[in-house]
Amino acid sequence: MFAAIRNDNEADFKRWLDSISPDQVDVVDSARQSPLHVASTEGRINMVKSLIKKRSNVNLCDAKGWTAAHFAAMNGHWRVCDSLLAAKADATALTSHGCSIAYYAARYCGDDASIPEQIKLLKRLREAGEDFSARYLS
Repeated sequence: MFAAIRNDNEADFKRWLDSISPDQVDVVDSARQSPLHVASTEGRINMVKSLIKKRSNVNLCDAKGWTAAHFAAMNGHWRVCDSLLAAKADATALTSHGCSIAYYAARYCGDDASIPEQIKLLKRLREAGEDFSARYLS
């Protein structure tokens, strides 16, 4: 299923998702990344929403303490990150190196068209409790 997500193969992904019970949705690879981590990294919004609907753990950390929201923010996938936050992802979660979701969202340099979505996400993080202290953004 990881290959189906990376290759944006919706049909194989849907077959896998339909074949498992909710307690199997958070299977992890050798880096302790779940399908939600991979879908968030790749910006697969429909897959992310399907995984959330199947009750994937939006706060599950990989081996380095990264949540799916960290990966979405680092890669500029604002709608994915927003969907994770709407599903109660911890906006203040820190990686094992002490980096926040806001850290990655603020440092991402995308195209000008994505700036309004980036600002919207940063505001949502602030509303969800991120303190934006220099410790996390420096």
